[in-house]
Amino acid sequence: MKETKNIRKTLSVLISVYNDEEYIYGALSSIFNQDRPPDEIVIVDDCSTDNSLAEINKFIIFVKPFNLKIKLVKNPENQGLTKSLNIGLKHITSDYIARQDADDISLPNRFSIFFEFLEHNNNLQFYSTPYLNYDTNGLVRRPRALRRMGFDKEMLNYHNPLCHGTLIIKSSILKEYLYNEKYIFSQDYELYRRLISNGYLISYDYVFTYFDRDHEKRISRKKSKEQTNDFNRIQGQKIKIGSKLSSLIFLYLDILFLIKKIFKLK
Repeated sequence: MKETKNIRKTLSVLISVYNDEEYIYGALSSIFNQDRPPDEIVIVDDCSTDNSLAEINKFIIFVKPFNLKIKLVKNPENQGLTKSLNIGLKHITSDYIARQDADDISLPNRFSIFFEFLEHNNNLQFYSTPYLNYDTNGLVRRPRALRRMGFDKEMLNYHNPLCHGTLIIKSSILKEYLYNEKYIFSQDYELYRRLISNGYLISYDYVFTYFDRDHEKRISRKKSKEQTNDFNRIQGQKIKIGSKLSSLIFLYLDILFLIKKIFKLK
């Protein structure tokens, strides 16, 4: 009887860009410098009005000798992140899709860590990891680290502890379900909840693989009110609580989830 050889799985990176001239070259370089490079990068330029496109083209010229497959999609008009990601999905050819935000950084071993995890979890459907915050004061761990290290899917009933940029998902799943274009913001949170409600399982790997850059121009700062409104619509939340009370509640739940993990409580 012949032995069945493991078929090499392929990976695409999906990144949408809108006016990220300060960060996009660094974000793309972090993908290029992986110890296990991706098979392709799909970049959607969402009609940037700054020098983002020039920075992207500079990167494409730099990596051309290395035969890294890059697909650049240019939206004729600004579509927003949700629609741009769905547009980019049409150009994906790999088995798995890794998300990357245009202002963030992937650690050099991000994809090798993923493929090592995949070797021991053949039925992996979608996957995430913890992340670090990267700001002007240096690298600091994001708030509510206890909840991340004690991750449980039940957390998604009240908050989103996952970083969109760390998502790696089967292409066939994301192409079937797509991002919900009803939501301009929190589209990742809506996707997670929808997938889980349809029986899909999230795999969480307790290894930091990603730097989430915190700056004044990021969507969560500029559009925090709109993002919160979309989050509340997705969650079905009707009662609004103050930020201080919210932080205390989340801290309590962090500790509770961590205790459950340590003692394996139900």
